[in-house]
Amino acid sequence: MKKITSVLLLSAIAAFAGDEWNSQTGFQDWGRPARCTVTYENGHLQMNVTGKDCSVSNAKVDLDPNDYESIMIEYRADGDIKPNPGQFYFAGEDGAITGKKFWKINPLKADGKWHQTWISEIPGGMELWTQEKRITRLRFDPFNIGTGKVELRLIKFIRRTLFIEPADEDIGYGSSMHPHLWITGRKSKSTFIVGKGNRFDHRYRFLARLPLDTLLPKGQVKKAELQFQLRFFVGSKPSRIYLVEAINEEILKLKANYLNAGRVTLLGKVELSAENVNLPVRIDMTKVVNQALAEVWSGVTIRIRPEDEPNDDHGASGAAINPNLVRMYYTR
Repeated sequence: MKKITSVLLLSAIAAFAGDEWNSQTGFQDWGRPARCTVTYENGHLQMNVTGKDCSVSNAKVDLDPNDYESIMIEYRADGDIKPNPGQFYFAGEDGAITGKKFWKINPLKADGKWHQTWISEIPGGMELWTQEKRITRLRFDPFNIGTGKVELRLIKFIRRTLFIEPADEDIGYGSSMHPHLWITGRKSKSTFIVGKGNRFDHRYRFLARLPLDTLLPKGQVKKAELQFQLRFFVGSKPSRIYLVEAINEEILKLKANYLNAGRVTLLGKVELSAENVNLPVRIDMTKVVNQALAEVWSGVTIRIRPEDEPNDDHGASGAAINPNLVRMYYTR
């Protein structure tokens, strides 16, 4: 019985480790260090980096790329690590690590503390990931310049769920006092806008209309959750409270001034700071989505804006919200 139990346990661990490596499953599949030495302790992987462009790789991988849409990593780092981005390379059936086939890793915080980072951007486009039939190899390059230590306790591929994202033309930015900010949004091919306040006006906003057409036939969802991410946080204040609101009327062409006349439902308040850059911010919007579906709306408009909008606060801070990462996840 003991032998059978052990075999079953090992089989369960092997199955679980297919898309996640952590303290329980271990990191022993990760090796072949380049410009670093590797040790394994308490289920963690420790990289002692000795040169530029360090990496570890894993050739025991079998992932269906269509099942996954992002990666979560928990790490701590210290040493002379320069503030530069890293890469999480992937290979298809040919096993070749090449070119633009990588997820972008934002600069690590080398302060000796544990941090969680959410990787969701492929600079060459998501199609580089989804066009592969199978993912057979991974390579983790935490940074390119500097030396120091990096310890990993979690690499987890996040499974894809149903989601709706706003179309480019349904995204707007800016303040009702500064309509010229509209040209700094998607229409100028910028992928994000910095909502940094200035001495004249701090009412910078993110606006987006989420289409609900695909949900209308059944008319109700069990759960709807808005998720968005920050590219970075700016300003002299360490954090700021933002309101996440839904506009209870159909607005087919977004303009900041139009929203002043709309009926607004507060979905929640979130504290945005440098600490939650690249992490998903989640807001429940089940009730407002079901209300919109019941009233046969084809979409619902969301607004994210600072709670406090003084016009004379020189230390105001703001958040850069990436519209490519604004989505509404739902279950039927």
